[in-house]
Amino acid sequence: GDFAESGPIGATITEKTLMAWVKLANLTQQGVGVIGIQKDPALGTDQFDSIVYAEQTANRWMAGSTGWQRTFEANAGTEETSTGWVHMAITYKANDYRLYRNGVQIGSSTAYGLATYDANSKVYVGKRHWWATGPLTGSVDDARLYNYALTQEQILQAYNAGAAARLGAQA
Repeated sequence: GDFAESGPIGATITEKTLMAWVKLANLTQQGVGVIGIQKDPALGTDQFDSIVYAEQTANRWMAGSTGWQRTFEANAGTEETSTGWVHMAITYKANDYRLYRNGVQIGSSTAYGLATYDANSKVYVGKRHWWATGPLTGSVDDARLYNYALTQEQILQAYNAGAAARLGAQA
């Protein structure tokens, strides 16, 4: 029932990867963020990118963004059914966005340009952005922001590295 906000990131980021393990307390919550990056709203902008659960469609993961400028839903045709640990990642490179669940790509888009985040931007964990009405209900672990787009192989390696500890015999 809480969230974390970083201080200023201290560098400019355009290409990026957002990645975290998440355990939803329930599947009925809507529009909640796992990890995201946002320009400092005190500087006159509210631009953000985030891994979001059930904002536009119930039980679906998506890449959330300000005014849905860089938003796309997972297009794998499956709904989230687990309240156990899942590994989520989004990569942003040029006009190539990819959404991953447990190391497997579940969505992509080539329709949008990249957003640039300056040194005053902040990272939010457990909340979509600073003005979101409520935090995610559940747990977030090992949340990461990379200043480049990881490859599918790197995301699968990150999933495999954390799966045994979180999933035990399920991994």
